[in-house]
Amino acid sequence: MEALIQSPMFEGKDGKMNLGLDSTALREDRYFIAGRAIAVSLVHGGPPPGFFAPTLYAFLVGEKSSIKPVLEDIADADLYEKVKKLSECTSLDDLLHATEPLQDYLANAGFVEGLNTLGVLNAIPMHPDSFRPLMCHEPCALTADIMDHLFHIRLSEVGSNKRRAEERVVPFWRDYLQDVKGKYCS
Repeated sequence: MEALIQSPMFEGKDGKMNLGLDSTALREDRYFIAGRAIAVSLVHGGPPPGFFAPTLYAFLVGEKSSIKPVLEDIADADLYEKVKKLSECTSLDDLLHATEPLQDYLANAGFVEGLNTLGVLNAIPMHPDSFRPLMCHEPCALTADIMDHLFHIRLSEVGSNKRRAEERVVPFWRDYLQDVKGKYCS
């Protein structure tokens, strides 16, 4: 997933990435491979992408009513200008002329077909709330329980002086977490 985030196939702000247009990746069918890699990773319990922009996810889920892209979603300067021209069109002729370079942008990418591997693409619209935290970055509050599970306590050898000291410290750590939990969390 880290390689996908850093590839030119995705662009945008951290945690809110959209598909970018990479002609080399398009020719080499890398969008299809990326979609397939994400699908296989999800099915086999691997790491989820977690970096899709809400707009991209809404498109995948088929939530057409919630798709509200803004120009700032577009990181590519050339594409930004083309879409900006669309937004400034005042006649049907202007609109038709401005859409010509954009018509096959997503259709040719193959990303969606790659996500269809192992039936993932069909499952996403059926369970959008379950897939959303896997596909999109959703920051969560750091809780005492999460903090406690971040660390694995490795104690020194049984009977050693270090071990006795460590065994006294662990309850203090857990008490601290409970105190913080009571103070800052409801």
